[in-house]
Amino acid sequence: MMRMNNKEFVNEVKRIVGYGDKNTQKVVRRLVSELDFQLVEGGRGHYHLVHPRLGGYKATIGSSVSCAWGGAFVSNIRHAMWKAAA
Repeated sequence: MMRMNNKEFVNEVKRIVGYGDKNTQKVVRRLVSELDFQLVEGGRGHYHLVHPRLGGYKATIGSSVSCAWGGAFVSNIRHAMWKAAA
């Protein structure tokens, strides 16, 4: 994995999550393999992921029928990064 700043990292998360892709398992696999996220818990359509940039905070992604699930996940990533930096 190449070294990237926080803005590039968030953009990469957005690219992988893809606001129209509803295949949560595929998204989780790509986050783990491409951006070094670690899966803490998973099952029943909800996955809890951690990353060193999140400072110990978990980000949850689920397979909700809501069309905003990708946006909510990216928002959680940004918030966790902000809290970790504070």
